[in-house]
Amino acid sequence: MKKSRLVVLFTSVMIFMASFSATSQDRSFSRITLHDGMSLEIPSHWQLLSQDARKTIRAAGDSVSNKAGYGDLTGKTTLLAARSTPAPTGAVVRVSATPSNDLTQKSLASFSKDNLTALTRATASGLKAAEAAGGPKIIKVDPVRIDTIDGQRAMAISYLRRSVEKGSEEPWRVMQYKVPVNGRIYEITLS
Repeated sequence: MKKSRLVVLFTSVMIFMASFSATSQDRSFSRITLHDGMSLEIPSHWQLLSQDARKTIRAAGDSVSNKAGYGDLTGKTTLLAARSTPAPTGAVVRVSATPSNDLTQKSLASFSKDNLTALTRATASGLKAAEAAGGPKIIKVDPVRIDTIDGQRAMAISYLRRSVEKGSEEPWRVMQYKVPVNGRIYEITLS
């Protein structure tokens, strides 16, 4: 992914996280309100994927997860999926939510360096298992870290993978934030 696209995408996530309490007047972005009251802003020219397209993405994810031995992504709801235009896509953002009481703001605050190292190893192992089950080829997994976004702790997972677009050898940077709020984990994935 080109650096300028990553900057726009990263900016979109920052705007999303800030939109818990702020509103942007920039017309190059469109505000999307999710069913649970949260909102985010994405570039105005991006295409929102239909519910059917989100179901297809979910089915593909469940298939890889099952083949990798992790089972279905039970309870996970894709709240939003959007991609840059024109096709083929140059950037994608997905927001999903999963019920969870295991990961909380308090537990993120207590993560030690050893916890993060173990999480990095587990993430790399999981991504390699997904790759072996038909997922994209993983090039590099960065250390997992804890970031603070709009006053909320977020687990930040970053990795480099091969493109899934036929004929493209350009690697993709994936950035995923897992933000635990009110018994749910909100997952913001940028590719």
